[in-house]
Amino acid sequence: IALQKYFEAYKLYIQKKKKKGQANTLSNIGLIYADIHKDKEAMEYCEQALTIREKINDEYGLSISYTNLASLYSNLNEMNKCIAFNQKSIDIKTKVKDDYGIAINLNNMASEYTKLKQYDKALALNFDAEKIRIKIDDKFGLCTTYEAIGHVFSKLKNNKKSIDYLKKAESIAVELDSKSK
Repeated sequence: IALQKYFEAYKLYIQKKKKKGQANTLSNIGLIYADIHKDKEAMEYCEQALTIREKINDEYGLSISYTNLASLYSNLNEMNKCIAFNQKSIDIKTKVKDDYGIAINLNNMASEYTKLKQYDKALALNFDAEKIRIKIDDKFGLCTTYEAIGHVFSKLKNNKKSIDYLKKAESIAVELDSKSK
């Protein structure tokens, strides 16, 4: 049903010649296809959204498209393409001072470097994300960042540091859980 509604919305945006709406809708269609593991369709719609955003010079929209494509390439285990698209998104988010978005992209890149067994790069990116998340008081993001750092230290067989960071993540998770009750 969601796809049907998005296709209907897309047609309306075409009729009204609203390019930004078209791009946003195509992007959402792509994300739905990604959620149901139809990677080819997801890529097609996300690339169409990117093309429109390039044509209308929608910089922030481009950063969203780059992040979406990075996620799709991650799902396809194309780590280098994922990293490149995350970096493009970071470049734009840096201009518009979107610290929250930058931290997400940094963690995403770190995850890919972990898959590539480039643990030093993964740690550096996660530590950069940690600094941002502390600065903007993003507890949930800090929790996931600490989990990621713990995972990397585990890969490096540094169990003490791995446990330290996982305990930090657990502490925040408990705090967040108690606040949600």
